[in-house]
Amino acid sequence: MVGRYEDCTAMCLSSIAIDVMIGGRFKVAKTLANVGQSYARLGDLEHGLAYLKRARDAHDRYQDQEARIDTALVTACALIEGGRIDQAKTLLDDAAALARISDNVYDKTHLLIVQALIAHDQGEAVAASTYAAEARQLAEGQALVSYHVYATAIEAAARVNSGDTQAGVLLATTALGAVEGMEGSEYGIEVRSLCTDAVISALADNRLATASPTMTADVCRRALDHVDLIAGYVRDPLRREQFFKRPPVARIVSHAMRFSGTGGGLSGQPDTTTK
Repeated sequence: MVGRYEDCTAMCLSSIAIDVMIGGRFKVAKTLANVGQSYARLGDLEHGLAYLKRARDAHDRYQDQEARIDTALVTACALIEGGRIDQAKTLLDDAAALARISDNVYDKTHLLIVQALIAHDQGEAVAASTYAAEARQLAEGQALVSYHVYATAIEAAARVNSGDTQAGVLLATTALGAVEGMEGSEYGIEVRSLCTDAVISALADNRLATASPTMTADVCRRALDHVDLIAGYVRDPLRREQFFKRPPVARIVSHAMRFSGTGGGLSGQPDTTTK
């Protein structure tokens, strides 16, 4: 159900309703977290954060320790995307304290990714690159493919911002090719947004100017194709409108309209390109 956020939300809410009817509490916190994450990825951040808060409360209420760190970090990622960095840092600190006890590689990798995202958002390119590189190496050693690709994309954007444009472009094209080769990735939108950001910024450098027009247009088109695919899964018009306002989605569409002459006529989007 990767990318089918409406369907995921409906199925999870049905599962919770059944649990309530039979008096069960099986993985209710994780299910609530999935609902929250799906709403956030549809662009409905407030609904998403509300369900993620309920998920964290459920972890406490039912002493459900499974995926507790993951819930905190998923919430932090949603907050980062919404520009609420201070709140994200608080959850990151909570998750880091739990991760030191659990000593779980999956959680450690996720933690590094969130640290990299915060550093990247705050313009700390070297720190972001360091965190992302560590996450990438850790994920590679444990075959955590989605995390590996996501970390590579973050490192690409951070490398470009730190002035290492050639390495940044290489990492960006590697991450883009890798995510396209997967059957599905929960970070598909985020990876493509970071890769387009990295390539566009890097190819503005005069030393790489000869490759700029073709490569930039190609990367934008490929990212936009994925956005259109995911938008096609969103049936509710209001949800679709919210989806296109989601920051990484909006950046991809904006880049595509600017550099490849496309962006209008997407699923649910008006065609604003010049005739």
